[in-house]
Amino acid sequence: MKLQVYESMPHVFFLFEGHPCSKTGFSELAKFTIAATSDKLMETELQFVDGKGVVGDSPLRLDDYPVSYTKTEVIFHLNRF
Repeated sequence: MKLQVYESMPHVFFLFEGHPCSKTGFSELAKFTIAATSDKLMETELQFVDGKGVVGDSPLRLDDYPVSYTKTEVIFHLNRF
């Protein structure tokens, strides 16, 4: 799983043709699609992308963003679907 946060961008920024963040977003989406449809194991990543479309040079530590759900609670909710 990969989460990228685009700073100062509205949720429809992909529609801004030619904007650096749109170009980066489409490029990153293509990379994710290729990785997600391959047999390779994907690592979980959290990255920030600045207003010029530059992906942060180091991934953020997910341990710094604790989730309030236990693994059991997540599995329970996933099984409801």
